[in-house]
Order: sequence, then C-alpha cells, then structure tokens
Amino acid sequence: MKMSALETNILELISEDDYGSWELWWRMTQLHKGENSGSLTGAFVATIENLISRGIIKAKRRTPSGQLQPAKFSAAELRREIEQSKTPYPDQFYSLGR
Repeated sequence: MKMSALETNILELISEDDYGSWELWWRMTQLHKGENSGSLTGAFVATIENLISRGIIKAKRRTPSGQLQPAKFSAAELRREIEQSKTPYPDQFYSLGR
C-alpha cells in the first residue's frame, strides 16, 4: 500500500524522537501549505489514528514526574489539541512517537 505524503512526512519527523501533537501539526501546516486547513485537519487526525491502530506509532502522555508513557488515543482529543495548538499545554497534550 502506497503511503500518503502526509503519512510519509509524519513518519520521517517522528523517526528519531517523540513530537508533541502541536509541534507535529505546526510542521504539517508548513509542509502542506496549499491545503485547506479543514481538510488537512481531517487528514492529519485520520492518518495519526491509522498509524496508531496499525501499531506503527504510539500516543503518549507525560506523567507528573516528566516521563512519557503510552496513553489511550482519542481522535476527538487530538482534534481539540489541534484547535488549541497556538497555546499548547505540553504536559497535557499527546506526544507521538515510535
């Protein structure tokens, strides 16, 4: 199955380190400038959800002690984080990685 440009970009970015959901979203808006933001949001959330369901990446949350640990993923939660990406809460938002 051929990967979409969005999937390729996401996997390239998180191949070396975990990214906060807001950081990953910012990068995607830079790399996919011509796209309608509503359709880009839908494609981004669907791609992340697909990669997580296939076990390729993991959603993580920061614990009070500062460690990242696997977390239950919610597409609705990721959408909310994207809407608040201009003022992220790094300790509460998802981190995405391998």
